[in-house]
Amino acid sequence: SGEAREGELFAVMGASGSGKSTLVDALAGRIARDSLRGTVTLNGEPLHGRRLRAIAAYVMQDDLLYPMLTVRETLLFAAEFRLPRALPQDRKRARVDALIDQLGLSRAADTIIGDEGHRGVSGGERRRVSIGTDIIHDPILLFLDEPTSGLDSASAFMVVQVLRRIAQSGSVVIMTIHQPSARILGILDHLLLLSRGRTVYAGTPAGLKPFFAEFGVPIPDNENPAEFALDTIREFERQPDGAAALADF
Repeated sequence: SGEAREGELFAVMGASGSGKSTLVDALAGRIARDSLRGTVTLNGEPLHGRRLRAIAAYVMQDDLLYPMLTVRETLLFAAEFRLPRALPQDRKRARVDALIDQLGLSRAADTIIGDEGHRGVSGGERRRVSIGTDIIHDPILLFLDEPTSGLDSASAFMVVQVLRRIAQSGSVVIMTIHQPSARILGILDHLLLLSRGRTVYAGTPAGLKPFFAEFGVPIPDNENPAEFALDTIREFERQPDGAAALADF
């Protein structure tokens, strides 16, 4: 069980096979309800079906974009599909311009997306465009599957900074993240660490050090707490009981 709040960046972490993508898929309504137990609520009200689809967006790990469109054209294309038909064209263009600014894409706005044969935007910019196409309608809930995957540390940091701004604008942002750098960890608000589907830790990034110290496995001062936590969980998972001791603690 857990709780994600508006204005906060909520990250689900764990080694491969821990269940982080499955959990976010379940919360986002991408798994058949018949195969799930439990409930998902928004401010105490059950959340599923058409209501969830109307207020949520899901950003996949892979960028599915048209390579020969520019950043602005890509977002205008998304606006035509996602925003109400009755909305005037100038309002749609204003929404795209505001989003380009929010995503930090002003300098790349008229650059093509590009592909293997055509030079275009950078990997970090491409990922931010992907996020933009899904949040053009200003969703209340935003789910992302490993938005920093395949990016260098600087690009990954910029993407997470953008997500933090989206959260602070009033959205609930829930994402999976594989192995965040210390800088990224510093701007996350809430962490959920999983091991084979069980909760190992739920709290703030700052709480990782006291948690592992109390458990008896202190995090060294010069080590990234997230990497240490994941390595420790992997070591426990090699044992017959897995990380049960950590989950029970």
